Amino acid sequence: MAGKAASGSKKKAVMAETEAAYQAVETSVALYEATAETARSQLYLALDALFTFGESQRTRTVGADNRKEPVLKGFVESRDVRWGKVAQENPYHALVKIAFPKAGEASRSQYSRVLHFAHDVLEKGASFSTWLNGFDGKLEGAYLAAVKHFTEPSKRDLKEAMRSHRLDRARERLSRHSVSAPFALTAPLNLQDGYVVALVRVDGGTQAQIVEFVEQDQQRIEDTLLRFAEDVEAEIAVLMDRSLFALFRAVDLLDGIVPPGKVAGKRRIVIANSTTDCRVFTATSDYVGPWAELVLTAPLPHLTPGTLYALLEPDAARFREQFRMDGEWSLLPPTTGTSNCRLTSSAANTDEVSLAPLALDGRTSLYVGSPPAQRARPFALRYQSMVDFVDAYQTLKAGLLKPSNGPAASKGPGKGRPRLTMGLEWQSGIIRGAPLGVLGVAFDLFSMADDPQLPKDRYLGLRDFNRLCEAVIPYGVDLQGWLVDSAEGVSHAALLLRHDFDGNPFQALLPLHISTDLVYAETAKSLECPV
Repeated sequence: MAGKAASGSKKKAVMAETEAAYQAVETSVALYEATAETARSQLYLALDALFTFGESQRTRTVGADNRKEPVLKGFVESRDVRWGKVAQENPYHALVKIAFPKAGEASRSQYSRVLHFAHDVLEKGASFSTWLNGFDGKLEGAYLAAVKHFTEPSKRDLKEAMRSHRLDRARERLSRHSVSAPFALTAPLNLQDGYVVALVRVDGGTQAQIVEFVEQDQQRIEDTLLRFAEDVEAEIAVLMDRSLFALFRAVDLLDGIVPPGKVAGKRRIVIANSTTDCRVFTATSDYVGPWAELVLTAPLPHLTPGTLYALLEPDAARFREQFRMDGEWSLLPPTTGTSNCRLTSSAANTDEVSLAPLALDGRTSLYVGSPPAQRARPFALRYQSMVDFVDAYQTLKAGLLKPSNGPAASKGPGKGRPRLTMGLEWQSGIIRGAPLGVLGVAFDLFSMADDPQLPKDRYLGLRDFNRLCEAVIPYGVDLQGWLVDSAEGVSHAALLLRHDFDGNPFQALLPLHISTDLVYAETAKSLECPV
């Protein structure tokens, strides 16, 4: 007990010392923020102070020998900032969030990348300010050099990072999964904790016996482990440190969830800056259908507050595709004589993506979702449930899913119709969806504690739910939801889903079908925008 107390006291002393060392950063940043318009040089001094602090702390650890952890981890988490994989690789990713809480995402990304670059190239004890002054344009010049420094390793390094993340994810998942109880080996292996590939003889489906260990080499086993983690999840993880990732995530989710309009090119992703945040939401010429929105916690650069900017369908698809390539993205102001802002990448073979002010000609109306203020019938849509549904839906489409005799099997209206919607039924805390016209097949959709007592004729679109799941799965999160309905009317018969992505609130509205003819509930309102 005395040893634990001493260790705790030492940790407190170390953290107090770290806090004291950080005061120089806070003082310098505060001075910069008070004089930002007239003294940009103060920003460079603030970054110099942060670099000095970061370099002095990044190798320090605290704790017992077998439980040591980085001092910076404790410091960052004490400031309610996540110490994730990105921060572990580049501590300045987290430190910049702490030091510059009022800066926009693009600025913080620029600062953290320059500081990370300085860590890679400066010798110990070298002056950050002197190094920065050596670049043409100082911070901007250092940033361009940093982009080149980190992107020159090209796609090979990106693939290696994705592979490493997938292996970490696979090992984490497998550590929680087993089909048998632990048992002793008759011939113990000369192997540390890890995995092997074994040949197992099964007797009647109840008894099993290991016959031979087929593979013990951990590098060769990695290909087997990769089967337990998705490519897309690793891809998102390695993109998180890039500038404009929050915008990419918004476009990626919204473009994935909300289908193109019935008339080609009539669905837009609208971006609306305010002085404090930035709303990104879908608007379509279709009066009914899914809708989604994600609010960024900081405004984007160069977009005029109060002006709505539109990202058209092909541009949204191109941005999603090209952001996954190597390169750093920037949002540039309009060129002389134009009003369009531009998304550009440092990578070769990429095209600019235009953001034009939204103006309607009076003959076209755009509609957005109208989420209800009142919420009832809460439910939880789990990550694994989404994965299971997508797998089952693909099997259903291929005609390979065999009916079962489940009580939620589809029957009655819709028999023989295309598999486009599901009847909803509550069973023992689970909402199940039964595709119309497919007898004996039902999917577990989401958890709901109480029977929602839904009115007659409430159905959920198969494609709508599948698009939602496919869009959210790469981010590895659960969604909170409400099944909104009213026996008196159907204006708000829908699934309302929400999640907080690193402080950026997301919501999606999936209107229910209110007949077997696939008629949507009306959950939209007109978008008011400049002409």
